[in-house]
Amino acid sequence: MFLKQLVPDTKYILFDISETQLDFVKSVFKDKYLINDSDLDNIISVNKYTDLYSLKIQNVLIVDVNTYDYIKVFINNAKHIFMYSNEEHKFLNSKNNLTCYGWYEQYQMFNKKTRFKLFKEIHRTYENDEKEYVYLTSPLGNYDNIIDKLKLSKNNLIVKTKMDHTFNLFKKVKKIVYYHTGFLLKDTNNRMIVEAGIHNTDIDVHLNGYYIDSIHDRYTLLKENRLNELYLTKEDILINDFVTSCKGN
Repeated sequence: MFLKQLVPDTKYILFDISETQLDFVKSVFKDKYLINDSDLDNIISVNKYTDLYSLKIQNVLIVDVNTYDYIKVFINNAKHIFMYSNEEHKFLNSKNNLTCYGWYEQYQMFNKKTRFKLFKEIHRTYENDEKEYVYLTSPLGNYDNIIDKLKLSKNNLIVKTKMDHTFNLFKKVKKIVYYHTGFLLKDTNNRMIVEAGIHNTDIDVHLNGYYIDSIHDRYTLLKENRLNELYLTKEDILINDFVTSCKGN
């Protein structure tokens, strides 16, 4: 959505998704963000590789390594492919039209170093007077053990559920608890710490000795009042490269 301000004909492509799933995704976007129905019309659902190939994409931004691996054969003819290296991969310099971006040198391979950032201004925010719940999130779940260990009350607790969405989350939540379980030794580009800052919501982070990923980095920025380094601007390297490429077509 940030890019659409700069490149108005930007489209959003979701691959291998049903109409029901697409409707759910749109409802999540409308819940979380200040977004218009006309913006949601620019989401394209593609379910066949031939349809993806026929779009004749010239400039594509991919924010997930697995997505690139899944569709790379069908976007080979793109003029420029920009990919955020959220996980380990072997794609670096394998294609002349591919540029990789990343921040965590321990496990990300990249051509250009930059953090993955969020569009702050688009987030839907709420007043504080209605908030009464605690939100618990952890990479591996196993919430019963975490609840017992931290002595959390279940009476006002919401837990993160995979493949689901808690509507009006930040309207309800007064505090977030993140419990790091070191799944694959890293948690890549977790949004919750940044969103806690955007919504001025208290957050309690338990690192449990895992310091190499986005949790430690983003929590450090939050404590040092430097979250602005995680908000998108036109000067962001990835944004700037994409826009420059589009204008060059």
